Amino acid sequence: MNRRPNADYEPLRISGLDQMVREAAQRSHIGKRVYPHLLRHSYATGWLRRGGSALLLAQQLGHENLNMIQSTHSHLTRGDVFAEAMKMWEDD
Repeated sequence: MNRRPNADYEPLRISGLDQMVREAAQRSHIGKRVYPHLLRHSYATGWLRRGGSALLLAQQLGHENLNMIQSTHSHLTRGDVFAEAMKMWEDD
């Protein structure tokens, strides 16, 4: 059930959400194409880059296991890998 609290409105459809995101990107002068799933990927990448748990991320995104997280977000850069490795050697 995707009704808004005020029953005078129709449910938000996917096309409406796409339009809202597209218009927000235009108002923000973002030159690239922006769409809701891109925001989902950006959130996930940011979560992982900040050291968030892949398991918790999978749960947040509704994935049953880590396979999707590992395959979809394998684009993290070498710098990300290096930074993660350096954390292991930092003094506590």
